[in-house]
Amino acid sequence: MSETCSSGRRAMRKHHVRFLPLIRSFVVITVIFGTALGAVASSSASSKTTKKVLSAKSALAYNRTKKFVLPSGLKGSAPSTVKIALGGGYATNYMALETAMGAGFFNAVDKRFNTTISFDLYGSSATSEPAFVAGTDQFIAIAPANQLAAVVGGQSQVALMNLELGFGAVVSAPLADEATRGSSIAAYGTSGNTWCQLSAAGATNTLLVLLAGENNISLPSVNLTTIGSTAGELPDIQSGKCQVVSGEANSAVLGEIEQVSYVLYDAPLPTKTIPLAGEQIGEGLDSSPAFISQYPKLTQAIVDATVRGLLFDQANGGNSDAIYKILPSAMTASLSIGAFAQNWQLLGTAFSTGRYDNGEFPTQAVNDTISLDEATKAIPVGSALNPGQDFLNKYTIQSYKDFNEVPPLKQAVGPNTLPSVVGEPSLEAATAYAALLGGAVPANTGPAKMR
Repeated sequence: MSETCSSGRRAMRKHHVRFLPLIRSFVVITVIFGTALGAVASSSASSKTTKKVLSAKSALAYNRTKKFVLPSGLKGSAPSTVKIALGGGYATNYMALETAMGAGFFNAVDKRFNTTISFDLYGSSATSEPAFVAGTDQFIAIAPANQLAAVVGGQSQVALMNLELGFGAVVSAPLADEATRGSSIAAYGTSGNTWCQLSAAGATNTLLVLLAGENNISLPSVNLTTIGSTAGELPDIQSGKCQVVSGEANSAVLGEIEQVSYVLYDAPLPTKTIPLAGEQIGEGLDSSPAFISQYPKLTQAIVDATVRGLLFDQANGGNSDAIYKILPSAMTASLSIGAFAQNWQLLGTAFSTGRYDNGEFPTQAVNDTISLDEATKAIPVGSALNPGQDFLNKYTIQSYKDFNEVPPLKQAVGPNTLPSVVGEPSLEAATAYAALLGGAVPANTGPAKMR
């Protein structure tokens, strides 16, 4: 962590303490591996299975980008309602969708297709995925680990757009240690320190295992402990039980506001994820082949709106105020601008860098993601997957054609059709694979291109 970044965060902590009651209700992260963090998240988020909270017709209908107009020929049939499932509630991971809703882009789709697009909020992917499979929702924002586990299990689920690239967990440490230990993982690697994870499986565990390996730290020596609930993250830091906590971004932000903890490793940023585990896809926008086949024009229009949301977020990656002003009112009702600014400081850089995601699925990112999903046992090693069927780039590519634009991020461009077989991972993903499963580093394509 740079001194400039650290100083800025300390200033924001002091300034935003008054927003504390509001941030407690903001559910942020759905994890990229295995079951989502929401499966062990707060009971308030998971006690209600689903709730439709916002339709595009009632969204804030303005935007500060160029006018969003669907191509005149993009017309077709549609059901009367279209629901998009968000596991874990409103999350920064889903910002492209939330921007599309708040800026009125989905409202334009509503009017063209005589439908109503709305969000369904779920406590976690543990409830959103079954609802999607059952047909309650027609689209779902979810991690590839969940999607691929469903595909391996015989379900039909296709990723249409890459919503973000990055690792879904944040590592925090006691604020009192920041001055002496700073951003050094090794400084927390000696006997007497206790490392804590939210769950014994999934992203929070994977992150600590990889960080320990990279810094030559023995996990037994740091007494790896499972907390089991997000509610225990800050109390366990404050009490001295944990010197390192791998958890969700919401808790990390709250810890900074309460001046209990600081961010030791901001893993959701691609600049942190790629050196550690390669090019990892964070979240995809998925649908079913049956729905896509029945409503191809509507599917394209929904991707068009979401791509435009992503581009707005990238254009304003360094301006949290601009993003906040166009978020859906149902989201900002329980999220102060100060709390959002703290979250955006943690995660917004992934958008403002303008390097990692234009909505397409690069071949290397798909290979790296599948490799790590196997290493974390989200799917069996050697699963029979067909990237060309499971990840579709053609809708995002068509979106840029619909608006006569060129995809802005050359290194994030994927082919129109991905290969039919899984290829070799990057060196970083292969190294992570070996660290998690043991044995030699498998064959790989060399250093990740996005690094």
